[in-house]
Amino acid sequence: MAYASIEMPPFQSAPGEQDPRFQLDPSRMPQRLELDLSEELLEKLMRQAGRSHRSLPELIEHILSQSCVEIVEDARSHDAPSLPE
Repeated sequence: MAYASIEMPPFQSAPGEQDPRFQLDPSRMPQRLELDLSEELLEKLMRQAGRSHRSLPELIEHILSQSCVEIVEDARSHDAPSLPE
């Protein structure tokens, strides 16, 4: 078995100063999203969450993420140049 080591340059900081490699960027933090859902849709989502062993927020996040991926892929396929026949 082989091991590799990575040398990190030492971080020189003043006492109490935080290493910038570990600072959080507020613009990249998760944002809160509020949804108004009909009772019927909420019930369906709750049943699906139970079947998929996810919480309701996890299921909704998954659905939104998949939809965004599909939108991006669809946009790319429409922007792709057509092949000559």
